[in-house]
Parts: sequence; structure tokens; C-alpha cells
Amino acid sequence: MALDERAICHEAGHAVAALHLGVHVERIEVTDRLPHSTISRDSLEKKSTEQRCIVLAGGIAGEKFFYGDYDKEASQGDQNRISEMGGDDIRKYLVEALKIVSLHEVCLRELKKQLISGWVRGESEASWESDCDSFELLSHEEIQCIWKGSCRERRV
Repeated sequence: MALDERAICHEAGHAVAALHLGVHVERIEVTDRLPHSTISRDSLEKKSTEQRCIVLAGGIAGEKFFYGDYDKEASQGDQNRISEMGGDDIRKYLVEALKIVSLHEVCLRELKKQLISGWVRGESEASWESDCDSFELLSHEEIQCIWKGSCRERRV
């Protein structure tokens, strides 16, 4: 299974936006060959609709930060979730999400680096098992360590 670096940047963006808004990120994993973030529904439901939409737009903000654009077709799932919540076009939330990922650039870059490393490690380990399409990239504890480290560096 080939490493999808754009998808890694997308998930790093979701995670940074969520963490910035105080949403609990449980883990980032690969399932069915695609990375995705698992976010606590309880902590997300305590946020406003706009904040939830910003978390969803964080994925395309991560892509835009690294590539200057985003995969419109791949972002359709996030747009669908935004629409289900009664939100607007995902681009409405992109400006704020991009501010957030830019503010936490150190964290975003470290998440990307660690997610790529986790993908390579997970793919290698999974190749010895029958289910090589699913594995954890980063645990909640690892994500928190990266988040807290980047926040300390930014304040110095």
C-alpha cells in the first residue's frame, strides 16, 4: 500500500484544528488503506456548529498549507458532514482553519512527520499479519505529546 502524503497532511490538519479548539483527538489510524482521525463525539458535540465545521475544514487547510490547494473530490466527505450539520460550503470555514494550522505550524509539521513514520512502521508490521489495510498511526498520548511540545516551542 503506497503512502498517501496528501491524506497525511489532511489528517494532520484535522487534528491541529481539533486540538486548537479543545476537541479530544483519540487517535489517527489507517483503515481500509486511508488515514483518518478519530475524534471524541462528546467533546465535539460541546462545540458550536461553526467550530465543528472548522475542525472538518482543518483537513483541507492542512492540504492547502503544504500544497497550496486541496483535493476537492477527496474533501467531499467532510463537506457532506458539514451539510448534515446545517453548515455552509466548506470553503467558508477554510480561512479560519488555515489561520489555526498556520498558527500551529510546528505541531502540524511534526504530526505530518510522525504520521509518515507511523505509516511506514505500521505498513511494515501489518505486512506480517492478515489485515494489512488497518493500523494505528498515532495514539492519543502521542498526539498530546506532539501538541504540548509544539505549544511550548511556539511560546518561547
